[in-house]
Amino acid sequence: MVSHPVRLPSNIREITLVVCPLCKSEDVQVVYSVTNAEAAQHWKLKEHDPAGHRALSDKIEALWGQKHAESMLCHTCDFGFSSPFVAGDESFYMMAHGASRYPKDKWEFTRAVELLKPRMNNDFRVLEIGSGYGFFLDKLVSVGLPPANAWSLEYNDTARDKLEAKGYRVFLDGLPALIALGEQFDAVCMFQVLEHSDNLDVLLPSLKSVLRPGGEIIFAVPNAKQVRFQEEHDSLLDMPPNHISRWSETSFRQLAGNNAMVLNECSTEPFSLLMFAKQDAIYAYARKAQKGAFLISSVFNKRSSTVGRLANMSIAAIMAVGRIPVWIKARGQARNLGPNLLVRLRSN
Repeated sequence: MVSHPVRLPSNIREITLVVCPLCKSEDVQVVYSVTNAEAAQHWKLKEHDPAGHRALSDKIEALWGQKHAESMLCHTCDFGFSSPFVAGDESFYMMAHGASRYPKDKWEFTRAVELLKPRMNNDFRVLEIGSGYGFFLDKLVSVGLPPANAWSLEYNDTARDKLEAKGYRVFLDGLPALIALGEQFDAVCMFQVLEHSDNLDVLLPSLKSVLRPGGEIIFAVPNAKQVRFQEEHDSLLDMPPNHISRWSETSFRQLAGNNAMVLNECSTEPFSLLMFAKQDAIYAYARKAQKGAFLISSVFNKRSSTVGRLANMSIAAIMAVGRIPVWIKARGQARNLGPNLLVRLRSN
């Protein structure tokens, strides 16, 4: 369990009853609380960009409809969620992240191709939601999927152009419109998208409705166990409204049961101590900057320049020495701390 003390804003006199969005249980616990300003600090340091921080803080407050949110854990289905359970919108992501970046390869791409390849034929159809530049679809095409059978729901204009140039079918009007057309697929894939999504009661039935008989849904999400470990050890918080849900095998079984589906696989990406240590060093350093440590935040703000990058690397390296006990502890829990989960759901 996360060890952060619960900090509720002083103007809250009572906590509204919260139920789990997944299993509807009331047996939930507050893990930690953040204000809209603290959330904005995750992406825009007020010490560096006061106006940008203020605008993002206001945007987050508008999304939440209040000045605070809680990170919750359901003891019934092990689902982690933010309350309010509200996803970020396009303007939030532009303010927080700017232009999107799409990795060319991921562990989950390789694993999903391994699962789908034996079933592929000239009639096999795949829908990917949130395709980016189509790097996963490229992998499927390289092992035999006809490009015209690769479909995408993607809202980024630049990404859509790249997908269409590759011969993929890009649908612009959203999942409800695709359902209305009666299109059917052998597999629907969502990689690192589900944790950004709200309205789960509608999402899964919608995905299921576009599956052919025997079709499957493949998700990849961050591993909640690694997220919790990082937060317990003063690394970055998995901050809403960017990620609003945290998933484990138990919570995915609940999701499958809710929708008359079967969880056929839940795989954990292999743990790499080297990759974990690199990420942890960066995340722990960024967390110190977010907390407003004067020297660190001052240097952190200058990371766009060559001198600033070198200074940041030097301070992060010095701080990393103090993280060695965390890395040793993580290595002892390596079986549970792979960075991502891949799950495969099929209809009953």
